[in-house]
Amino acid sequence: MNSKRHDDCSTAALVAIYPSERADSTSNMNFSLGLVGAEAAYLVGTSALWDKLALLGD
Repeated sequence: MNSKRHDDCSTAALVAIYPSERADSTSNMNFSLGLVGAEAAYLVGTSALWDKLALLGD
């Protein structure tokens, strides 16, 4: 078995997998950032509701 050919095949396989892994990582990051944004919006909305809760009860 030729060591040079084996290295070329391994490199080609890694190069083929890399874009898929990078896209997966990007997708996970975008989902996480969206989730953090939704949590922040929920926190702000809940805070505003608690602040006005006394006025709503009157």
